[in-house]
Amino acid sequence: APAAPDASTPDSPKQRPQTMFADATGTSGFSVQSMRQIMHRPLTPMRDADAAATAELWFDPTLRDAICIYLDRRPCGAIVVNGRLHQNAAFRDGMIEHMSLVPGGRPCYCGQRGCMDAYCSPETLPEDYESLPGFFSVLEQGETHHRERMNEWLDRVAQAIANVRSVIAGDVIVGGEAAQYLDDDDIADLKSRVAKLSPFGGDDLRLRRGLCMDGQPALGAALSLIGDWLDANSCR
Repeated sequence: APAAPDASTPDSPKQRPQTMFADATGTSGFSVQSMRQIMHRPLTPMRDADAAATAELWFDPTLRDAICIYLDRRPCGAIVVNGRLHQNAAFRDGMIEHMSLVPGGRPCYCGQRGCMDAYCSPETLPEDYESLPGFFSVLEQGETHHRERMNEWLDRVAQAIANVRSVIAGDVIVGGEAAQYLDDDDIADLKSRVAKLSPFGGDDLRLRRGLCMDGQPALGAALSLIGDWLDANSCR
């Protein structure tokens, strides 16, 4: 049987009747109803983070409570509760990217200032005209200024994680483009920084790298539609 398409979108699809806005891509005014008519199929909008987290759940059925943080150029987050993705009708669960990290700080594309996005996006790491792979290549060589930038960035990411864990004390899964460049030592370093910011220490903190798969949001979006069928037919 044909499956209904699922559309994953960066940021929060702010919904009006039959309208979806994906602010991070500048596609304001995109009509879900128009796309449904073109495709002749039902269409379900889904945030990138939710779709990526769905893939995490599929490949790790033991996952119970977790905060999924995707450090892409537009960071995003998702929440897993009791082994299921937690979503509401407004598509705003897990939007860690717009928590106020530095009140009155750098401008964010959402119109506010000091959001987590403005400090934890990997776009803040490279110097002018430097690529992200180039940044991490120079970092591996021990260049001082790159290490300083990396330390500042890790501190900001750790603060964001500590803030979320003060409300939801679940596992932490770190994914996205930047996570592809983090080795085991970097993950251990990040965990240590989070633990130091927690009033409860880090004894119960489980922080790990996510799947970091190419096309993970697209895969997760598909699994949200056909996962139950695959399970019922022993296809996991």
